[in-house]
Amino acid sequence: TRSSVPTTAQLGRDFQPGSPDGVVVPLGTHVTLGRDPSRCQVALLCASVSARHAVIERTACGWTIADL
Repeated sequence: TRSSVPTTAQLGRDFQPGSPDGVVVPLGTHVTLGRDPSRCQVALLCASVSARHAVIERTACGWTIADL
């Protein structure tokens, strides 16, 4: 049998699991990350991040992340 695929991701300033600064984000089938909160499910408030920076998508094989 196939192992279960996570349905949440933990994000934080230092991107360490269990970080007190982290937040848990439900993934659904896809999550868009970027600087523009009106166009992204996860807003990253950093000048080096584009308005729509990346997307995390669930596929038949697991999860993929793509640069936008």
